[in-house]
Amino acid sequence: MSTTKKHISAVCRQWYALAFPLLYEHIVVEDSITMQKLLGVVDDFPTIREPDATQKLGCFMKRLDLVLPDLQWTGNGDSIQPYSPAPQLCKLAPNLITLNTSSTGDARSFPLSNVISPRLEYLYWINTFRLPVAQWVAFMDAHPRLRFIDPPFFSSPGLDCEGDQAPWRSKQWPSLRELVLHQDRQSTFWASDFAPGAFPNLSKIEFTYRTMSPHLEEVLSVHGAALTSLHLHFGDLDFPALFPVLETMVTYCPNLNELLLSFNYLPLKQEVDTVPTRSATRIVPQITILGLQHNSEQYKDFGTYALLWADICPTIKTIRMFDEANVHQLKEEKDGIAEEFFRNCTSRQICVEDNFGNSLN
Repeated sequence: MSTTKKHISAVCRQWYALAFPLLYEHIVVEDSITMQKLLGVVDDFPTIREPDATQKLGCFMKRLDLVLPDLQWTGNGDSIQPYSPAPQLCKLAPNLITLNTSSTGDARSFPLSNVISPRLEYLYWINTFRLPVAQWVAFMDAHPRLRFIDPPFFSSPGLDCEGDQAPWRSKQWPSLRELVLHQDRQSTFWASDFAPGAFPNLSKIEFTYRTMSPHLEEVLSVHGAALTSLHLHFGDLDFPALFPVLETMVTYCPNLNELLLSFNYLPLKQEVDTVPTRSATRIVPQITILGLQHNSEQYKDFGTYALLWADICPTIKTIRMFDEANVHQLKEEKDGIAEEFFRNCTSRQICVEDNFGNSLN
């Protein structure tokens, strides 16, 4: 696609004006050479522009993926250029909406909110970057459009201010819709240092690690009231251990209608057959969408397992296979396994769909 855009921009002046903003709309940086080249051009004006045009090339950047190894979000200690390359590039992108960044190390006194556009809506922070809690709060304050966050870890949770003494306990961030959490300690902070109602429009939380009922209760009791979607990850699905998790969801998430499950192994058929579904049917009465993603190659029992949820959650109307690889692999199975699964779902008036909402049955 980028090659096509370059060719379009070279046709003529009019096509250049059309294509060059698209060239900079989504930038992916995978190595330091690309980073230095970008820093050398994004602060320049387009080669062809109207006499009164004031936008530099960096103004056209809407999404930035910084996936360099060992990327540092720190200062240089240089009075002329105080920032390392990553924040330098972000500072030159005043209209940035989406930032995906890998990073390492700590930033104990780094003014993150000063270098990333206040227009930012989506922040995916990969790896183990750590930031003081107070600076993260300042970042959220400075980014009122922030909708999705996969946040950094915190260098000293609970040490900046303890519990109810934290000065941000009375604040609200109504723009936040989705939150991703990666470990117990990180989740505990979000439960303990942000009061109920701090995120009144939070509609989805994803726990990328296996979290069981007592810890899930800690988070959902504070931030579960407005949730409509919950995404849980498991190595394998142990149904007796899963039922307390479902009960916790019902207790603290009255508006929940979508449950997404990611797991590595399907239960064996004999394990599925022993699940007390009759007593479980009242556990999750409000779920209408079930999402499934798995890394197992055991597709033979996939239909049996998926339809078990129609008994556990009798209001299910949609089963969403949100990993396209799962859709492809299921269709590749022999002995009519996919066809039987789709047929059984149709007979129960359950729609099976892919991640794009396309019906599979």
